[in-house]
Amino acid sequence: ITDGRVVGTNGASGFNGQNVYGGGVLAANSTYVNVYHCLVSNNVVVGGQPGAGAYGGNGYGGGIANLGTGFVLIQDSLVVSNASVGGSGGASNGGGQAWGGAIYTEGSIFITYSTIDANVATGGPGGGGLGTGAGGAIYNVGGMSIQESTIVSNAAAGPGANYGGAIEDYGTTTIQDCTIVGNQATYGGGITGGTIYNTILAGNSATISGPDGFGTIGSGDYNLIQNTSGITFGGTTTHNVTGKNPLLGPLQYNGNEGNEFPSTVVMLTMAPLPSSPAIDQGYSGFYNDQRGFPRVYDTAIPNAPDGNGADIGAVEINPGTVVVLNTNDTGPGSLRQALSDNNGLGGGNTITFSNTVTGTIKLLSGELDVSVPAIVLGPSASVLAVSANHNGRVFDILGGPVNISGLTLRDGLIVGSPGLSGQIGYDGQGGGIFSQATLTLSNCLVLSNSVVGGMGGSATSGG
Repeated sequence: ITDGRVVGTNGASGFNGQNVYGGGVLAANSTYVNVYHCLVSNNVVVGGQPGAGAYGGNGYGGGIANLGTGFVLIQDSLVVSNASVGGSGGASNGGGQAWGGAIYTEGSIFITYSTIDANVATGGPGGGGLGTGAGGAIYNVGGMSIQESTIVSNAAAGPGANYGGAIEDYGTTTIQDCTIVGNQATYGGGITGGTIYNTILAGNSATISGPDGFGTIGSGDYNLIQNTSGITFGGTTTHNVTGKNPLLGPLQYNGNEGNEFPSTVVMLTMAPLPSSPAIDQGYSGFYNDQRGFPRVYDTAIPNAPDGNGADIGAVEINPGTVVVLNTNDTGPGSLRQALSDNNGLGGGNTITFSNTVTGTIKLLSGELDVSVPAIVLGPSASVLAVSANHNGRVFDILGGPVNISGLTLRDGLIVGSPGLSGQIGYDGQGGGIFSQATLTLSNCLVLSNSVVGGMGGSATSGG
């Protein structure tokens, strides 16, 4: 549903410009509309220009308008790059309002497994008064439920004061397991109302007040709100995470298990990065995330008190594959970075190696720590070795289970610390691997590793 354009007619002298609704979809009073597996994009509503002494027409719902007692279901869809624009008042007349860059809703609306991105509500200019942009993504005056969805990079804009970069709420709104980031307005860069549960509200901006939210917002607990300035909370806030960057990846395709889309629609989401404070800190009653991946997946990261190990937001991190791209000791694409990422994601990932990674990985920065479950699948012990370079051991296994295969692990050297005066030297342990958890090695070579006991103190023996 693309490239719709509805422009209001101009008003006669003394009359406002025409109000217009729904650039892509208009759900009339008492109708039912199901937007399923759809792309709604590049639709526009523009209010008509006023006659003398009047105001520009209002634009309602650049993508979708739901009027009266209508019911709209939006499922597994993308609503992107739509716009509502208030009619221009010119030099002496008032500008029109723009409500809902993507969606304007008076009736009931249910949004699930969807992404609403890069929509804009722009109030009209005018010498006789400036129009307001409100609800860069959604303007709600009815009943709205949003579940397992991403609302990102929308804006309420224009020359006047603008409200609710993501959502302007004058109705009843419930938001569950959602990610709302990167939206902007004058007041309430994120949202201006509603009740949030297990939701990320972060990285939004406001030029005057309330970057992530403005006004009274209900909390159903287990949310991550980066900036609480401008928000008065109601409800339960005991397990909310505040003041932290959620550490999310970019808006991109992160898989879509179980929700097969037409080739023209690619579901875009924002996944938590390693060490994100959203991982395992939530509580969700859903069985899947926005992409259809299983929820809850509880990693080795400690849960929030009384939580069930769900990730906060629209995406639940599930075990995946991390690929080693080079033989560097550190940095992007290195084995050390892959293991660090696995640790930061709570474990359970499979680490593989590009077919260009051959020869020897020399460890110059110390041993490789594995603190959570991991599977390391090397290409072959005859193809790739990991060398401790006679400066420490290769692997320190702190948590498991860990499975390592297809590697040569070599050149480890551990020397016990010397004893104090009159005491024996300390033992050296695990020249190649020191395992404190369940470890399985298969098809590996472990060679040229050694341990040396520490020297004893004066008049005592070594370790």
